[in-house]
Amino acid sequence: MTYDPTRRDLLRLGGGALVSAPLLAGCSLLSTDPANKPAPSAAGDQNGAKEAPALAEQVKAGKLPPLAERLPKNPMIAQPVQEVGAYGGTLRFGAAGEDPSAITHPARSGLVEWNLDCTAPQEGLAEKWEIVDDGRTYVFQLREGLKWSDGEPFGPDDLIFLYDHVYGNKTLTPAPTSWLAADGKQAEFAKIDDHRFSISYDKPNSLLLKYLCFAAIAIDLIKPAHYLKQFHPDFVELAKLKKLAKDEGYPSWNDLFVAKDSLWKNPERPVLGAWKLTKPTDTKNANATAERNPYFWKVDPDGRQLPYIDKLSWTFTEPENLILQTANGQYDLNMGVGIAATPILAEKAEEKGFEVRRWQSDGWFVVVNLNQSHTDPVIRSLFANLDVRAALSHAINRDEINEALLAGQGTTDQPCGQKEDEYFEEGMGKRFVEYDVAQANSLLDKAGLTARDGDGMRLRPDGKKLRLTLTCFEFLGGVNAIDVFEFVRRYWREVGIAMEIKVISPELWYASVGHGEMDIMGYVHVGYRWDIDPLWYVPALGLSYWAPRFGNWYANPNDEYAEEPTGDLRQLQILYDQLIAEVDDAKRIEHGRQILRLHDQNLWVIGTVRPPFEPVVVSKELINVPQLAVTSHRSGDVATTCQLFFRNPENH
Repeated sequence: MTYDPTRRDLLRLGGGALVSAPLLAGCSLLSTDPANKPAPSAAGDQNGAKEAPALAEQVKAGKLPPLAERLPKNPMIAQPVQEVGAYGGTLRFGAAGEDPSAITHPARSGLVEWNLDCTAPQEGLAEKWEIVDDGRTYVFQLREGLKWSDGEPFGPDDLIFLYDHVYGNKTLTPAPTSWLAADGKQAEFAKIDDHRFSISYDKPNSLLLKYLCFAAIAIDLIKPAHYLKQFHPDFVELAKLKKLAKDEGYPSWNDLFVAKDSLWKNPERPVLGAWKLTKPTDTKNANATAERNPYFWKVDPDGRQLPYIDKLSWTFTEPENLILQTANGQYDLNMGVGIAATPILAEKAEEKGFEVRRWQSDGWFVVVNLNQSHTDPVIRSLFANLDVRAALSHAINRDEINEALLAGQGTTDQPCGQKEDEYFEEGMGKRFVEYDVAQANSLLDKAGLTARDGDGMRLRPDGKKLRLTLTCFEFLGGVNAIDVFEFVRRYWREVGIAMEIKVISPELWYASVGHGEMDIMGYVHVGYRWDIDPLWYVPALGLSYWAPRFGNWYANPNDEYAEEPTGDLRQLQILYDQLIAEVDDAKRIEHGRQILRLHDQNLWVIGTVRPPFEPVVVSKELINVPQLAVTSHRSGDVATTCQLFFRNPENH
């Protein structure tokens, strides 16, 4: 197969208002098709300048090479959502808590990127590729003349460094890299020449191009070898590295390496993305800034180097402050305020000069994850019983939660994908959603939980009181998730199930969730592009919250917390292996639908409510922000910042 960059696979995003919507959440919004060239904007003329005035000044002063020497031989042409833009201004973001993805996503670049509609991969750093050997080998040709933000060349050697010295180093990468595996065996990287390299598998991998578009993988994959070698023992004497780590306050050389590799914390690290960190957050300040990369490799249809906007700034604050500051017009673009803030935002929008757009989210469905791989055999046996799972679901009054927290506008299905995803089938997620206390009690009795204590709480089969703990950390799942879990706790008590809510720090959550000792994990669930992040529907990692020990086994059978699943849970893993290896799209999609059907039948994850949209605040002067979109971590928020611009940049 040879990639044809003029091919467009337009996909209707699911029958509603979201029809071929450009996705700020991850599209590169790029095309090399001249037929799509938009009309120039009056704001975009600026006397025909091909680069930002600040960069032109640096060229004039001899601090930067001329533009022609900074761009690759064949730069990427970015087709804007609406029109070509004007240089200048600072784009202000707000975020709840300290969110590294807010900063790392604008700094990233991908070998391949999502096309205009986020329906298929298109060229990126690699201007073309071939898939050969029956889908086992991918050959990528990189653009000639690509440069890091410090002016050093980027090429296959950077990728070989990653493969040999990062992924191949047991200290830096103790477990196999899951997306590089096919049937348990790691792929191989090989340099062909100065502009070409290959990734080869023993078996076909139909998802590789999608993986490369995944924001988190793109961030991890593109590393500056020339910079990072000075912190790696394969290139520097270990004793020197240990001393350097100690002098800079790190316990080991690998901690030093990870810190130096951080797009979030290290302004010295070279990047290929549109933006380079200039000021990170620290313990004394909750603000961060980034400036344009003078060597960025994309241009607009008029040949003008991107990005248009001079600087990015972030303010990290508490959720309540974020809502108030956003309503006060302090941010130009904000996707993280949550649906509960919509009324105050709508009230202030006209006065403060912003719009509130209603985007779809892929991950705000608040759910209850019943641990199918629990270390307590009694709890595991109960959660393995479909009657118990169905009873716990029937006991939840979703309509009441919906009215109380979402003004009745949310959805209350079980999580089985979503309509924007290619694997979704209409009718999924409808089982066991009716509020039926009598049915819940009947099913619990049928499961053998008939004995009760003096308070009417049910006893375990071994005679002990059935006490369940739902563990979570504080977060907004479109609504305050803990509020949702408090409703669930009350409903379950009405059918004799005692459940408490334990709130821990995110750091402790992620460090311990894979051990398989938690009863119930309260979190959100994803329905879009889950095939490249399968933990939501397949026990594929220790972060598969509903079956973490089974996920550990799939990722690494030798993990101390690993356990092999059986039955339908093992079948999910088998189906996913088949999905990865299937080069025929129709057959691949059928494997994915079988996975979702098993979830529909088995209810391993119990859904509660899902907000109808995610409010996105956009300054009225900010141009090229899509009206409709699906936000997705798998695509990457704000990846289109390179072609956003202000109508009057001098005011920003």
